[in-house]
Amino acid sequence: MHQIIFSKYIFFIIFQIILNFFLFYNYRKISNKINILDIPNSRKVHKEHVPLLGGLFLFINLFFLYLFDYFFLKKIFYFEFHLYDFKLSLIFITAVSSIFLLGLLDDKYNISYEKKLFVLLLALFLNISIDEGLQINNLKFSFYNLELVLMSKATIFSILCFIVYLNAVNMFDGINLQTSITFSIIYIFFIYNNIYIYFSIFIIIYLIFFSIKNFYGQIFFGDSGTLLIGYLTGFLLVKNHNIFGQNFFEYSDYVVSFMILPILDLLRQFINRVINGKNPFYPDDNHLHHRLKKKYNYQSSLIIIVTLFSIPIFGNIITDFKMNIHLLLISSSIYFILIYITRRKNTEKVSN
Repeated sequence: MHQIIFSKYIFFIIFQIILNFFLFYNYRKISNKINILDIPNSRKVHKEHVPLLGGLFLFINLFFLYLFDYFFLKKIFYFEFHLYDFKLSLIFITAVSSIFLLGLLDDKYNISYEKKLFVLLLALFLNISIDEGLQINNLKFSFYNLELVLMSKATIFSILCFIVYLNAVNMFDGINLQTSITFSIIYIFFIYNNIYIYFSIFIIIYLIFFSIKNFYGQIFFGDSGTLLIGYLTGFLLVKNHNIFGQNFFEYSDYVVSFMILPILDLLRQFINRVINGKNPFYPDDNHLHHRLKKKYNYQSSLIIIVTLFSIPIFGNIITDFKMNIHLLLISSSIYFILIYITRRKNTEKVSN
């Protein structure tokens, strides 16, 4: 039975490769049709308008995967996403489509943060309140013998976690290949540990095509891309933590190991902006990737970020998840050391 399913999946992989060849080869024509571009400004290093097609192309890939899985496999979204009935599938499709369209409209029309937050909260509430597998009911830590039971606060806490993670991923997308490589690491980890194999292969194939164009600065993810891949990944992490609760999903801090770097950067920026009397949601050029690029070069910045992102993930593989809290503390310490090293020095001279 497994052999038959895998054989059918191979046909989809071939179709997906052909589909992505078509999409990425014709990205300029598609961009001219929909006219969704990243326009250069003082915070950005690119000098030309760049198509924000990463999210659209990922959504197209996802659309065909869902159709193929529904009619032929009945494997990926049923078993890997744990969508066991029509209601769960429908609410998942609605939430994913809403989040993607929100990002796409924001890429094109630059929607205010208040409106984006409202739509995100609505989509997340709809999905999480109905799908109990997304509700984080308790917090259990590997380094402390204590379990916090959230009970009636589970839905609100779960929505807050998704909001923080989606915004963290969105802000984390700053230099070419940064997002595609770090998410590839997560899905390679899944394959290595024999979970989400079908969906992980699907995502990695897409990310390979995207990375080739992104490396040359020809295509960016855009908000639609970061929100979409962030939601899909967060969905899988939370679902498995809640439903299976085994191995690296057994404890809540294990889940954090997959997202510690973008969340640290988000929290630091949020607190820093509030302290300085600025709008905490207003973008600036003070993220880690911005600071690294100003002090070093693009290649060095990318290597540092990918390495720092990988420390808790690969470290847990080596230590069999027995030192997760230590790895998180190491990653956090290195992050703040880098922030200190790349601090802005006041070079202005005061004239008398």
